[in-house]
Amino acid sequence: MVDRLLGSDRYGERGGRHWLDVVRYADSNEGDDNIGYPNAFRYRDYIIKSFNQDKPYDQFVKEQIAGDLLPDLTDETARFEALTGTGFWMLGSKVLDLKDQEQKTLNIIDEQLDVMGMAFIGQNIGCARCHDHKFDPIPTTDYYALAGILKSSVTMDENDERGHFMVQQPLANQSKLEAFEKAQEVITFAEKELSDIIVDANDQLRLQRIGNLAQYLLAADQSQRVSENISSNRKKIDPAVLDPDIVRRLSDWLQYSEGTEVPIFMVWNVFSETFHAKSADSPAKLNQLSQSLRQRSNEDPGSVSAYTLRMRDSGPPASLEELATRYQQLFLTLDELLKAHLDFYLLREELDSQCLAQEENTEIPDNAKLSDHLK
Repeated sequence: MVDRLLGSDRYGERGGRHWLDVVRYADSNEGDDNIGYPNAFRYRDYIIKSFNQDKPYDQFVKEQIAGDLLPDLTDETARFEALTGTGFWMLGSKVLDLKDQEQKTLNIIDEQLDVMGMAFIGQNIGCARCHDHKFDPIPTTDYYALAGILKSSVTMDENDERGHFMVQQPLANQSKLEAFEKAQEVITFAEKELSDIIVDANDQLRLQRIGNLAQYLLAADQSQRVSENISSNRKKIDPAVLDPDIVRRLSDWLQYSEGTEVPIFMVWNVFSETFHAKSADSPAKLNQLSQSLRQRSNEDPGSVSAYTLRMRDSGPPASLEELATRYQQLFLTLDELLKAHLDFYLLREELDSQCLAQEENTEIPDNAKLSDHLK
């Protein structure tokens, strides 16, 4: 039975969990910024495998402390396994949001030294950062000698602008890395093409929807007005022309009660009520309705969209169909304004990047140009 239990993979899991507790294993940082460690599982599996293989303890310790520096590991698998063992230094809760980078580095080193002492010699040596141990032979000189070694090592990824992620080493040889990079280039190119296709399709669909806004408004108004008793008189929506989901959502937007009005549809709701009540039997009453909307906007700014108020500059609408057409034209205009606004910021961002490149004395390629869509 003993041989069966020792030969089971569960042995490494049961024994390894105690070591993982000692070396503060977790899948995330915890602390001030609880970011995840996506590759922490590799260290966990390394520990389980080491227990199952009955790895010599001295080798076990060496791989975790300096697995990336062991000169006698010529076998690729063994070298990658030892490299995984150095994940020991990366685990644990670290204060990653500290603004003082030098202090942040020293705090990380202190945490690493502390866990190294507890894991390998069963001794807390973190106190020696400030003073000699009173009873144990651990002076501050030894502490800072060890700290100097870790100070010359790299823990945090220098390419991470936020300073939240640890440095990582690939567990693959050069040929596999080159193949991976080539595959990544193909994937990146395909994703860019797919993204461009999606953007173009979204633009076309958006313009199509806005181009049919008048029909959508009238259909949503009908959907809102028709009661269950006369549902047989309701015109069916042709899905080939209008999207029923958009009609339903637009109908929900048009429904309003006191305090829940949507400012951009306030003009529509007021005129819609009037036209359905058939109380707008003269241009004078329509003009009076327009003036009341203007007065409401003056008394309660923001309750009525300023863009919709401008639609009355050419006079009040004579029918609900005319008002729907005006809304359609308004949304087309707003869409153009939004595109021009976004194009402006894209242009400014590109110009800023070129100015920054010049300030840093970096050469701008001859083919540097403004975005094609801004030409």
